Amino acid sequence: MIQQALDSVTGLPEDRRFLMGLSLPVREDMIPILQKRITDFMTCLNQEFSAADGNALYQVNLQLFNIARISKDQV
Repeated sequence: MIQQALDSVTGLPEDRRFLMGLSLPVREDMIPILQKRITDFMTCLNQEFSAADGNALYQVNLQLFNIARISKDQV
């Protein structure tokens, strides 16, 4: 899906794609809560918008990863 996303960023017109990013400073002890909120959000999207008679297929990706430089013992 990541490769398809890259292809879509470069190959689809702007009105056919929606891109958004966020760099978020967060406390490590809040990560499980953040993961739960993301899971709940994705579940909500699926329940509210998934349609058996849908006439388009869209992919929603949401990644959460640490972008700060970390030492090998933290990996």
